[in-house]
Amino acid sequence: MTTEAKSAGPIDITGFLPTQNYVLEMVSGDRKIGWSLTLCPSSHPKAKAYAEQSANRNLERSRLIEAATINGRPFIPEEKSADTARRDNVQWAVARVLEWTPISIDGKVYEFTDENATELFIRPEMSGYYAQLTTALNDETRFTQRFGKT
Repeated sequence: MTTEAKSAGPIDITGFLPTQNYVLEMVSGDRKIGWSLTLCPSSHPKAKAYAEQSANRNLERSRLIEAATINGRPFIPEEKSADTARRDNVQWAVARVLEWTPISIDGKVYEFTDENATELFIRPEMSGYYAQLTTALNDETRFTQRFGKT
């Protein structure tokens, strides 16, 4: 079904662009636990820096594959451990976290740093919280001015 709408001019989509920070309230079951993470949109300098670094790694890998192909040599990929792969995956999400409410696990306090976030989110017991983080990051509408408004 199509509807034709007559417009007096261009439609302003500014309020729908993902340019705002978003505060994620972590939950356990259906209960908020008091742990809040401030997430940035993909347009934030921190997220853009990670994306640039990742793109450069991928371009370098492509260059090496192409050079090996042109020279008739097999490309031997670098060996990656499961831990390294997990860290790479988690670092994508950590690049979008700006801060969080300090938390304590077994008496140890974790202030926000990229290193602390990476160490926590690779832990198997933190998978539920990591899932909440990635779900929020994959929903770009949360980072718009209009999120939650009708």
